[in-house]
Amino acid sequence: MQAYAGAQCKRTDALKIEVIEGEVEKAKRFQPCLDEYLIMTTAARDAVLQEQVRTRPWIFRTHIMFWEDISLELSGHDDLLQKHFSGWMKRTTTKEHILNTVLSSQPSDFDYDDVAGTFFYTADVKLQIIKNRELSESEYSFYEPWLDCFADSDATSLPVSIFYGETKILEVLCVYVDSRHIIPLPKSCTNLVIDQLGYHIGCIVNYPLIKTNPTWANFDNALMRAEITVRDD
Repeated sequence: MQAYAGAQCKRTDALKIEVIEGEVEKAKRFQPCLDEYLIMTTAARDAVLQEQVRTRPWIFRTHIMFWEDISLELSGHDDLLQKHFSGWMKRTTTKEHILNTVLSSQPSDFDYDDVAGTFFYTADVKLQIIKNRELSESEYSFYEPWLDCFADSDATSLPVSIFYGETKILEVLCVYVDSRHIIPLPKSCTNLVIDQLGYHIGCIVNYPLIKTNPTWANFDNALMRAEITVRDD
C-alpha cells in the first residue's frame, strides 16, 4: 500500500503550537490522505514546542524541523548547498572531489569539441578531459602483444588528461587502436588490468565515436576482446 507524506514550510522567527494545530487541520483535507506530515521552519529550536508536537495525538505522524535541523541535513549534500545557497557557500575543490565527479558522471554529461579534442563537463565547464595529440613521432607509435587481437594492431599512444581550469589533475595514458578504440593502458603487458577511473575515462572518450558509428563494437567489447579486466587493487 502506498504511503503519502506532506510538508509545510514556515518562514518565521517563532512558532506556536496553535499554528501547527491549524496547519494539521488543513492537512487533514489533503487528497490523497496523508500518513506523515512535516513542518519545517526557519525559527530557532524550541524544546517546549518540540515536546508539544511529539506528544500530541495527531491523526497522522507529525514532525517539526527547525532551521538547525534543516542545516544539519543540508550539510551532507554539497550539490544542494551549492545550488540553493551559492551566494554564501564557497566550495573547496579538491583532487578527490574532481575525481569523484568524473567517476559519478555519465558519458553524456560531457560536450565534445573534436577540433580541440576536449570534453567539457556540462555542469561545470572548468572540468575538462583533454586528449593530447601533440606527441613526437617516437612517442606516438605503440605496441604490446595484447593488441594483436584487433584487426589492425597498429596503435598509437594517446595521453588523456583531466583538467580543472588550468590545473592538470591527472593523466591517463591510453592507446588508440584499430582506428576506433581508445583504451587505457593496462598495468603491464602481462597484467591486463585497468582501474575504475581508467575505465570510466575510457567510456567518456569513446562515447562520441559510438554515437557517430553505433554499429561499431563498443568500448566494453574492445576490453573483452583484449582480455582486459577492470579492478581496483
